[in-house]
Amino acid sequence: MNIVIADDEPWVRTSLVSMIYEMEASWEIVGEASHGRELVDAIAQWKPEVAVVDIRMPEMDGLEAIRVCRELSPHTRWIIVSGFSDFQYAQQAVKLGVTEYLLKPIHPEELEKAINTIALHHEEYALLLNRQFENELFSLTHGLTALETESIYSPLRQGAFLAAIYYFDGVARNDELENMHGEFTSRVRKLFPSYLGHGVNLSVYTWTGAECIAVGVYDPTRREAVKSVSSFLKHTEEVAAFFRQDNLAMTCVRSEVCLNYKAYVQHFQQIQTIACTRVVFGVNRAWPFRDMNLRAQEEKELRLSKMILRLAQDYKNKLYLSYQNTLAELEAHVTAMNTTPFSDRLRREIEDFVRIVFGFTLQGPVGEGWIRQWKDQGESLLRSGREPVSQDLINQVLSYIDLHYKSNIGLSQMASEMNVTTSYLSTLFHKKTGTTFIKYLTRLRILQAKELLCHTNMQIQQVAEHVGYYSARHFTKLFVDMVGVYPSEFKKRICQPDQDPSREK
Repeated sequence: MNIVIADDEPWVRTSLVSMIYEMEASWEIVGEASHGRELVDAIAQWKPEVAVVDIRMPEMDGLEAIRVCRELSPHTRWIIVSGFSDFQYAQQAVKLGVTEYLLKPIHPEELEKAINTIALHHEEYALLLNRQFENELFSLTHGLTALETESIYSPLRQGAFLAAIYYFDGVARNDELENMHGEFTSRVRKLFPSYLGHGVNLSVYTWTGAECIAVGVYDPTRREAVKSVSSFLKHTEEVAAFFRQDNLAMTCVRSEVCLNYKAYVQHFQQIQTIACTRVVFGVNRAWPFRDMNLRAQEEKELRLSKMILRLAQDYKNKLYLSYQNTLAELEAHVTAMNTTPFSDRLRREIEDFVRIVFGFTLQGPVGEGWIRQWKDQGESLLRSGREPVSQDLINQVLSYIDLHYKSNIGLSQMASEMNVTTSYLSTLFHKKTGTTFIKYLTRLRILQAKELLCHTNMQIQQVAEHVGYYSARHFTKLFVDMVGVYPSEFKKRICQPDQDPSREK
């Protein structure tokens, strides 16, 4: 762990340095400060795991400096060393979240015990802060909150972004693919403790339901943070290799570095546009965005990829009419392309994709031979039963939400139960309701929370848990964004409806 020491007496700093370096564990002292403003600068620069701070210092006292530094480095844990046993100081320290309050003269064993206590809880604390970060990223991604509402010190506003986006393709049933998606996410999440630290936040989530994103958000000024995120993403590729099978492809697109959230959003949209070229570029591999983007410049191959991928989605969702329409487009495009013979590599990659996703091997010449096999495969959709009725599907989803909104539910879970793809169900849901699944669910939960705040004596934490949120902090942020006031303020004013300032956005 990295440590910063702050005391206005040089001999005290020297003594503390000596004590720490003589401890059995190897801690690194990355900075020293002789007054409060120097401490603020050191915390901003190093964002250490631990800061050992004196209270009485010139320019800015230790308590005020801690108050400022908590915004700059939420991970940092604080140990106060002071010659004053005044209860008022101790009380302020507790309010600031100080871990230990040690009186001078300090005994080496006391200091070592305090630092070891922090070290033991460091991983748990880092995971807690990272869960808060994941909630904030998820809400921001799905339009539940705005970037402007985040703290100016939030990694979402100050961090750089680097991601690996995974796409699942396979002949397996939708529920089987969803289970694999969940297992992959779980295994990636287990990697977090090895890479979390100051300047690094990690998340694994889906944006549209059609992909799994492993992303690291880090302080670009810290070399070790950049290295940690790169290693984490490389490790996720090793996890993906474990899942690849004859009937399941996991293809990764490595993003470029994005220096802010808005650039990350734009870059993700670029990746989504060209990700279909895995059909002709090759599945079951990890491709740098730059290489895949270069291949996507071939307009004919890009269109071919989109059509084959759309055909695969129609097939999995049992959409017979849409399948036949897509196949007619594909036939015309392949015929036009076939004036120039397909390269061996292009043919091989398409055959590989079809084998994994459709479950049969393309044979014969490119063109009429391929189209005939796809037509035969399409006829099996007629024999397998009628197409799912879109309105029936959405009615089922809405009924399920009404019954289970308190639970941890997701659209992908329902899609697997209905045996359709998440992206298809997401498109239907938006078309039928005019909003996304996440926004609909959040609105319902907040409306239920308002009822509970108005008609029960539940505490905020209890209300949050009752409507499906296990973090009161996350619930409060969503409530404020949607209603315009804090839950506690809403509860106080609800008895005076005419004066209630709440407004739903």
